[in-house]
Order: sequence, then C-alpha cells, then structure tokens
Amino acid sequence: LMPKEFESNSKLFLSKKNIGNSIFNGMISSMIGSQFTEGVSEENFMDIAKTKEVLKSVFTKDAVINKKSDMLANHFLSEMEWESEWHGTKCEGFKFKSSDYKDFSYLEDSIFNEIHAYMIDNAALNSSIEGIINVSIEGEKEELIMNITNIWVDEMIGFFQEKTTGHLALDLEVQKTGIDSIQNMIFLKDRELAALQDGKNAIVKAKAFLEEARIRRELEIFTLMLTEQYKNYELLKYNYSTQKPIVEIVERAKLPLSMKKKSITLWLIIGGIMGMLFALFFHLFL
Repeated sequence: LMPKEFESNSKLFLSKKNIGNSIFNGMISSMIGSQFTEGVSEENFMDIAKTKEVLKSVFTKDAVINKKSDMLANHFLSEMEWESEWHGTKCEGFKFKSSDYKDFSYLEDSIFNEIHAYMIDNAALNSSIEGIINVSIEGEKEELIMNITNIWVDEMIGFFQEKTTGHLALDLEVQKTGIDSIQNMIFLKDRELAALQDGKNAIVKAKAFLEEARIRRELEIFTLMLTEQYKNYELLKYNYSTQKPIVEIVERAKLPLSMKKKSITLWLIIGGIMGMLFALFFHLFL
C-alpha cells in the first residue's frame, strides 16, 4: 500500500491599499515622492516567499515536534529519515548547528540545498482570487509539514513587509541623521555666540556686533531648517506606518491535516499494472 500523504494548508490576505485618511496619504506621497505601492502584488509576494533566504530563516527556527524541541532543519532530517541514509558517509551524525543561516558552513549550505529542492517540489503558493494567497505543503509527516507551513507563513510575511518598506525605513534614517546634524550645528552656534559675550552678556568689542548678527542669522536659518526637517520626518513616519502592506493570516494549518486526494489517473495506472502482474502470474504458474 502507498503511504498516506497529507496536505497542510494556510490562507493569507494581502491588502495593497493604504490605511488612514486617503487625502492625507495622497498629500504625503506627493510631498515626499513615495512610490511605495510599486511591487506590492500577489506575484511578488509569492516570489519572495520561495527564496532561499526566506526558507533558510524558516528552517533555522526552533519547533516542538513529537514533544522534542530542536531546530526545524534537524527535525526535517530526522522525520524524513535522511539521517539513516547517511551511515558510513561523511554526513553520518550530521546536525545543523548554526541558528543564523548567514553562518552556515559549506556542508550546512549543501544539505540545505537538498531541503530547498524538497520544498520546491512539495510546497506550492497560488492565488486564484485577488488578494488571497494559498500556501500548501504535501508530505507523509503530518506534524512536520504543519510546523513548516506555519513558520513559513510567519517568515514570508515579515520578510515581505521588510523588503517592501525598506526604502521608507532608509528615508527615515536619513531624515533622522539630518535632524541630528542641524541640532549639532545650532548647539555649536549657541556656543560661538556665548563666546562673544562677557559675564554680564554685554558685547566686549564693537566689531563683535557684526559677528553676533551673523551668528544670529545663521541660528535663525538652522532653526527654520530644523523645523522643516522635523515636519518631513513626522510625515514620513506617518507614511511608513500607514502604507505598510497588510498581510493577514486568514487560516493557519492545524492538526489533523487533510489527506491528499489521490489522482484517479494514478489509481487507474496502478490498477492496470497490478492487473497485468496478476494475469502474468496466473498464465505462468496456473
């Protein structure tokens, strides 16, 4: 008999619309030139989800399977019985040790490539309805594929949101650096102005009057620049918080999983082969 095959399913909702006041969002976008909504689509989401970087992040997470806590990649090797096939080879006794996939050894990377190939063959993402993404994994190990599905969903959402809002996060950092720089210039000009004055705040020399006027003008300019920079920074923060793509988990995989429906064509082929074997047996021996 063929082993049972399970199918682990999860369903996601991807919203590409901005939240908040649409008029205000439009004003912000025109002011700072945000092109945020470019690249936010079901196709791009699914392309990102299948990358090695995302899947490496999935398999380096810890999970509890059969009441045992370990890295998901090690659970996979054990549950899929790959370990038993490595007796007498250089991979005998192999375990993933690096919890950060960026620190993978050459051997860890090589074995992960095989796990990635398994995922490409047995995992699927599709979207037949706009905004709805279906995630599914097929396999014989019910608890394993359920855990892979749920961790994968969490990682693909976080990774997608990080990548699609990365330019806004960078803009925020640039704006914050600009604010810090202007504040430092104001501080230095205040100290320079104070140096022109004596203990009674009187100008020591007449010629220092022009120098004081210059410094005060520069202070006014820097103060105006700081006000404008703060305004842009706050608008950008609002834009960042309201224009993140909303990805919600509509349905998580949970036990018991549904059985994979066997193909009628497959059963007909198997039945035909079995019938031919029985017919040959009876013809030769009876």
